[in-house]
Amino acid sequence: MLYNAYMPTGKISIMGCIYMKTLLRRKNVFEKSEMTINWVKTLIGEVSEEDIIRIFGHLAKSYYGRYQNELTEKEMIVYDALLKEEVKPETVYEWLLAAKIDDKCKRQLLKGEISQKQATRLGSVEVMRLKAKKSLAFMARARALLQNLEWRATQND
Repeated sequence: MLYNAYMPTGKISIMGCIYMKTLLRRKNVFEKSEMTINWVKTLIGEVSEEDIIRIFGHLAKSYYGRYQNELTEKEMIVYDALLKEEVKPETVYEWLLAAKIDDKCKRQLLKGEISQKQATRLGSVEVMRLKAKKSLAFMARARALLQNLEWRATQND
């Protein structure tokens, strides 16, 4: 766990100090993403990276008033901690999306051949592709189950 050495209360911060913004400027997107994931895990316990991306997606929309549903308890904990750190949720969400790209694009981003904005777009496409893949797998299982039920129904007649 990362504890803030400058705060007597021992509150957890992303970098372990109150100068997070200046320290994060020196890091690349992948380091920022990894640090954020570890920070969230220390705040709310063990969660998957997909759930962390979903949480920051909700927080980014909520920050600008575009999210209609109420935030969950875990989302509120992360949101309050982000506001104390003076970091916008949308910025962190962009880091997480940019870090979801494949290795070829990572190398291009590190070399400066593509921008962080392009990497974020590629990351969001990757997230959508994974969701579509899960949906197709679910539909295939449902279709197989229905065919099995129909086959059993014809056998019982």
